[in-house]
Amino acid sequence: MLSEIMFQALNEQFTKERQNEAIYRSNSDALKNIAWDGFAAFCAKQADGEAQHARLFANYLIDAGYAPVYSALDAVLDVAHTPLGVFSMLLTLEHQTTSQIKTLYYLAESQEDPQTCVFLHPLLIEQVEEEKLLADAVTELTRATDNASLLLLDARYGS
Repeated sequence: MLSEIMFQALNEQFTKERQNEAIYRSNSDALKNIAWDGFAAFCAKQADGEAQHARLFANYLIDAGYAPVYSALDAVLDVAHTPLGVFSMLLTLEHQTTSQIKTLYYLAESQEDPQTCVFLHPLLIEQVEEEKLLADAVTELTRATDNASLLLLDARYGS
């Protein structure tokens, strides 16, 4: 059984994962709107991953005997309009998510909740991969100094 504080914290992360999905999806749409279809496809795939993360949190709560609370999401207003701007913003988002999941992990430890620690462990490992993926993308986009380079990267990220 989860403590009330653990339930609230996990439910907040459930909402944050749903918000992350909306952020990735809106950036996908913005990139598609300016004909960066490959980068848009990458963001859409990442949005699907965020939806899966939200589902993991919901299922964990359900398995623990709690109904997840579907809180309202914030409007997504901060959409970048260049591939580099989008990927830089998304890297910052992933850094925030890593910090949030670490905080949950430390809370679970303090609540003497080893099951939740085990649940969170693979998510922490996945965050390392997500941060690297986006950091590499930012590096590549920073190095792309002409449209031809950007077009090659767009094609690669869309495959």
